[in-house]
Formats: sequence, structure tokens, C-alpha cells
Amino acid sequence: MGSLSINPTNSWERAFTVCCLVIGFIIASLLVSSLSSWLVQKQILRQEKESAMLALRQFLRENAVSTGLASRIHQHVQSRINIKPRLREEQVVALEMLTPALKGELRHDMWGRHLLMLPLMRTWHSLDPKLLEEICLTAVSHRLLAAGHELFNPGDDAEAALVLISGNIAYSPCRSSGLDR
Repeated sequence: MGSLSINPTNSWERAFTVCCLVIGFIIASLLVSSLSSWLVQKQILRQEKESAMLALRQFLRENAVSTGLASRIHQHVQSRINIKPRLREEQVVALEMLTPALKGELRHDMWGRHLLMLPLMRTWHSLDPKLLEEICLTAVSHRLLAAGHELFNPGDDAEAALVLISGNIAYSPCRSSGLDR
């Protein structure tokens, strides 16, 4: 490195050659450090996942969980451990700096179109367009569920209205246990 087939003949050419060498060295150093940083981050994430799986196996073993169930649990966790969850509103610190009006506008833009699929919400919106923005600001929350997770259990008291935005939902009523709630 630093060897050229063309030799500088005056001080300006020498200065230019030195500058090019220094810039090349800096760029190469940045490239190597970025690459090593990325590799270290990947290794840390892999170790965290391996540690989580090791703890899960230990937990299942210590609690004498049957082999079949332990295998299903292991497969379930393994399939989800690599899924990067979507950012939730409360995880974005910068959103706390928004004025209530701007936050209401944001939430209306995010959730209003989904609520307008409901006839009741369309009626309310036609009577008072600001009402839907207020509902989006104060009464809407977002839940993201992975496949196989339970949204609610039969017999539980309803605490909210639920709107499915994407995906599929299967409702399986529980069999009667002979107990009345």
C-alpha cells in the first residue's frame, strides 16, 4: 500500500499523494471498524437468542415437562425468536414531544380509516368529524398478536371492542365444563 508506479516530481504532487494515502487509510479504517461492529452486534444477538433457548430448555427440564410438549414449546419459541416486533407508539420517545392536536391527527391518520369500516363510526363521523379524531386519541389502543396467541377467552367479560386490521382470526368456543360462571 502506498506504492505508486507514477512518482511525484514536485512538492504539490507529493502533498497530493500524501493526502490521497491518508484519505485512503481513513476510509479503509472506517470500513473495517463498521464491518467489525456489525459482526459483533450479530454475534451478541445470536448469543442472546442461544441464551434464551438454553434457559427455556433448562426450565422445561427442571419442571419435568413432557417431551412432546417441550418439543412443541421449543419449536414455537424457535419460530418466533427471529421475528423483529413492530415498534409500538409508546416505544417512540419523540412522539411524546407532539402537541395533543398533532398527536390526535397522527392517531386519526393511523387508526381512523380502520374505524371508518364500522357503520357506527361512519355515522358518528358524518355527524361530527372531530369526534373520530378524539376517539382515536383517547380510546384506541393497538395490540399485535403472533399466530396462535389468544385474543380473549370464552366467558371473559368484554373490556373493549376489537377491530381486526390484518390477518385471520379463528374463534373456537370452549366446551362446556359443567361449571357456570
